Amino acid sequence: MRYCLRYRRDNYLRDVLTLTNFIGEENSSGQLSAYQNGINQIVESGEEAALLNIDANIKTLQERVSNWNGSPEDYKHHHWNSDNTKFKLGMTISSDKFEDQKAQLIKIKPVTLKNKLITTGSFFDGIIEFKDPWYVDENSSQPDSLTRFSTPFSPTGHYNESAGGVFLDQGYPDWLPPYYSVKAPQVQTLTVHDDLEIRSFFRNWSGTDADIQYPEQNKTAVIFRQPNATVTALYKGHLASGTSHASGYN
Repeated sequence: MRYCLRYRRDNYLRDVLTLTNFIGEENSSGQLSAYQNGINQIVESGEEAALLNIDANIKTLQERVSNWNGSPEDYKHHHWNSDNTKFKLGMTISSDKFEDQKAQLIKIKPVTLKNKLITTGSFFDGIIEFKDPWYVDENSSQPDSLTRFSTPFSPTGHYNESAGGVFLDQGYPDWLPPYYSVKAPQVQTLTVHDDLEIRSFFRNWSGTDADIQYPEQNKTAVIFRQPNATVTALYKGHLASGTSHASGYN
């Protein structure tokens, strides 16, 4: 790690440090910012920012990259430097620890979340809550909280994006954060055959190419191990009260 240079200008002690977006060991271009004292500097990846000797907020403006060097895969910002706990696009750096900063982007892969009715063996349109620590919402913030989605749902990592995915093996093997989490409603009501209401009760989770920390709990951490992994909330259905149809779902 190269420590920054120091110089004086306008009677302020300033630090010069390099901000870079990386895919592997290569500069992935794009821009980054450094905010201090009401001033926001925008620099190209690999360029220097001159900072006052006070804490600074830095941020990568390159949330994701598509078609990197001709690759069909997408890359998304994952962490800063070598610290996986610094996973948000922006972070504060202390003035007594100014040094060059690297925003690391890694591959994301498609996965799917589903709801399934055990009684019929069929998937149904329902709700699953999903916590993606790297998710960017409509306000360009990263709440790191559960968000409701209609199923089947393929995470994109960003509000209003039509494509994307997740990072594989997050939390593996010791369930150390950051990792993804899911939550299923204890009860969901669905309509089949246009007029038959089924109350479905959560039973457990199942996964294909995915590890589930607590399969019997409706809220749990998950680790996606392979591209196109699936995580499914399994429900047992019962006819809703007031229906005149005979029950084949109990």
